[in-house]
Amino acid sequence: MMELRQKFDPLELEIVERVYEAASAYLEARNLYADEKTAAEDEDALRHIVFALAGRDAIEFDTLCDKVVAALDEYRLWAKRVRVRDEPVVIPFPTVDEAA
Repeated sequence: MMELRQKFDPLELEIVERVYEAASAYLEARNLYADEKTAAEDEDALRHIVFALAGRDAIEFDTLCDKVVAALDEYRLWAKRVRVRDEPVVIPFPTVDEAA
């Protein structure tokens, strides 16, 4: 089981925030016609993805951003299949509570 970091220093939090903003803009550009429910689910998933990936290794903007965008593309493909079947979207990434 992967071990997630519980605390981040201020510089790491600044990097995480900027990665989140960049990935959020990417997500919004890729989902121009998303409804409010879909957009909210995607933003929630993005938040989980960013912190799950940030909690693993040393935080560097470019590396983390690339990993988040790649994971986001995988998530979008998965969520698209789930939404076609009209099932509730449950994030397929472990949260901090689940990892503990």
